[in-house]
Amino acid sequence: MASRIAGVNWFGFETTNFAPHGLWTRGYKEMMDQIKSFRRRR
Repeated sequence: MASRIAGVNWFGFETTNFAPHGLWTRGYKEMMDQIKSFRRRR
């Protein structure tokens, strides 16, 4: 079964850093891989 992400909510752009929160800890590609892995666990 295919899934499609239609939107995301990632806070941080409204702060003085103007960047998604947490990118100084993990890169966005690593986070996207984690999100994709959630689907495989079902």
